[in-house]
Amino acid sequence: MRVNVLNGEYEFRNFEIPNVTCPDDISMSTSSSQVTVTWNNPTVTDNVDTGLSASCTPSSGSLFVLGSNDVTCGATDAAGRTGSCMFTVDIIVPAPEEPVVTCIGGVSAPTSPGQATGTVFWSEPAVTDDIDTGLTATCTPPSGSSFPVGTNTVMCTATDSDGNVGSCTITVFVRDIESPIVKCPDDISMSTSSSQVTVTWNDPTVTDNVDTDLSATCTPSSGSLFVLGSNDVTCDATDAAGRTGSCMFTVYIIVPVPEEPVLTCIGSVNVPTSPGQSIGTVTWSEPIVTDDIDMGLTATCTPPSGSSFPVGTNTAMCTATDSNGNVGSCTITVFVRDNESPNVKCPDDISMSTSSSQVSVTWNDPTVTDNVDTGLSATCTPSSGSLFVLGSNDVTCDATDAAGRTGSCTFTVYIIGSLGQPTVICPDDINQLATVTWSDPIVRDNVDSGLSATCSPSSGSSFNVGETDVTCSAVDTDGNKASCSFSVNITGTSCRVTGDVWTSTSPGYPPTRFKRCNGYFKCT
Repeated sequence: MRVNVLNGEYEFRNFEIPNVTCPDDISMSTSSSQVTVTWNNPTVTDNVDTGLSASCTPSSGSLFVLGSNDVTCGATDAAGRTGSCMFTVDIIVPAPEEPVVTCIGGVSAPTSPGQATGTVFWSEPAVTDDIDTGLTATCTPPSGSSFPVGTNTVMCTATDSDGNVGSCTITVFVRDIESPIVKCPDDISMSTSSSQVTVTWNDPTVTDNVDTDLSATCTPSSGSLFVLGSNDVTCDATDAAGRTGSCMFTVYIIVPVPEEPVLTCIGSVNVPTSPGQSIGTVTWSEPIVTDDIDMGLTATCTPPSGSSFPVGTNTAMCTATDSNGNVGSCTITVFVRDNESPNVKCPDDISMSTSSSQVSVTWNDPTVTDNVDTGLSATCTPSSGSLFVLGSNDVTCDATDAAGRTGSCTFTVYIIGSLGQPTVICPDDINQLATVTWSDPIVRDNVDSGLSATCSPSSGSSFNVGETDVTCSAVDTDGNKASCSFSVNITGTSCRVTGDVWTSTSPGYPPTRFKRCNGYFKCT
């Protein structure tokens, strides 16, 4: 403010303009060509005037077209001085927006029974878009998947037709609701002669649906002193979820009663029968005897060592009694085995003669004796009553006792053929020319079969004119010989005899001369 002195008077003048403060630049989007824009009135301050207001061009509430639009706001004070400011209104066409995906936020589920995971379901996210409708979201992992214990994140996305992707997340919390399973050792029973005793045990086993390598803590702990009577032990294990499983067992501490002696027998002994006897004599080492009180105890066995036992399994009972009258015992199994085979006595060799090729032979049963078994019988091969052929035939007879041991004997059956000649039947007489053959003679014998005859001259030989005798013979296994004869008559032309010479008179042929040779006639 200035002060002027004029004619002795003071004149005050305002030379400052109002201070106008515009709102910040405004940016708006629209899908049309223009849009109405409003704003808060600019603030106006002045060094003299108060209550001043600014006027804007264009004014608040005007329509603004696309692009950059300047707005100027001014205020004038009482001195006529004007202050102003300017801001810009930008009207733009909006870019397509990404879909808006709205997830449920979070879901909590327990582990599945006996599993380290939980199966989780949720409502599908809602999807909205400035352009597309009916969009759906895809979640990874999808609803219904199994998740490990703890906090897990699911990403759900949706894509519109412009390729814009919107997303949201679901927090999945799987909580472990199962306690560890703790398995205690079996109850423990211990005896002591004092008022307490140290007891140890194997650690309990701990299994859990989620955690591994869990261990249990027992109260009292293994290695503690336990007093006489019944003592309960509780063992606990806690998993990472803070859940605790437990089990309990009992430690019984008792005052022992005097124990019976402990006898240690050799177990068993195996011996053969005595020679020719049905029993075996058995000896053994005496049992060892120990006792919690007495020393030097000995055992008494019934029957005693050195006794005879029958074939089979036998038991000897050994006992010892301590000074408190407690009796301990053990048994010895005695097995006597039969190691002798039955004695089988066969009948004497048998000799029979027959006029046929075989004969039935019988004999008395062999006698059988055995050191153990009675009433044994023998089985012969071939059996009595069988047919035996000519010659030497061995018969073996066996008998087996209850121990499976077999005795045997052998005798011989001799079958002798009676004397007799074979019968040889020759073919009928033969009348023909030149070389002559005939069927083999038939040979029958009372003992041998399959015999054949030998003929002289033999079948197939050449014969001279006239009659020739043929003799066939056969010999059996006993050397008996038989034969038969037939004649071969070779016919020629008719001849006229003149002394020792015959002259042929066959019509149409010249005379033929024959000369006697070895009783026959031979043409010359």
